[in-house]
Amino acid sequence: MFIVVNSITIKIHSKAFHASFELWQLQGYSVNPNWQQSDLRFTRITDSNRGEVLTFKELTWQTLRIEADATDNGDQDLITTPLRLITNQGKIQISLKRKTKDCNVVASKLMFLLDDLLWVLTDSQLKAMMKYAESLSEAMEKSAQQRKSLAPEPVQITPPAPTAQHSWPQSFGSSPKAISQYFEKHDMKESSYHLLISRLDLHICDDSHTRETGT
Repeated sequence: MFIVVNSITIKIHSKAFHASFELWQLQGYSVNPNWQQSDLRFTRITDSNRGEVLTFKELTWQTLRIEADATDNGDQDLITTPLRLITNQGKIQISLKRKTKDCNVVASKLMFLLDDLLWVLTDSQLKAMMKYAESLSEAMEKSAQQRKSLAPEPVQITPPAPTAQHSWPQSFGSSPKAISQYFEKHDMKESSYHLLISRLDLHICDDSHTRETGT
């Protein structure tokens, strides 16, 4: 199972900054625990004793463009130089652990993998990037608190009867103990986010003289 999208544009507006994300040639598909495309039955691991299921997805793209610009709020020290980043041939590997009774996500693992990355930053852009990160962090914390406050009361739902898709290891003669051990091997104890870059070439330039002279 896979999906292909030619281009995606996402725009974010906040009090601190405006940002846009553009993706070209995006592909998403289900994979097995070894991050290989395979039969859909092998892209999940279900442990009936735990009442949990692991699923694995991968997103790849040809080009990613990120641009962020500070919002004009009257702060004379705020730099308005846009922050830009363009990368080629990246991918995101997503692991999800969910409850089988209601499909609520218990934990997730997100791995952001990039090839060679060349990035030229001025010191003012670096300071602006820290402002963006701080603003995003505050927004994510507020969103998490809102989700908790709006979360519905747990409802007891009878788990569906085992199917060939949910119990594919049994069809190969695997015991419940072997399934549990396989689940434990790929289990996520808590949510985590990772960034892996094959090669990073970062240049930071001092533009304070340029700002002072106005050139």
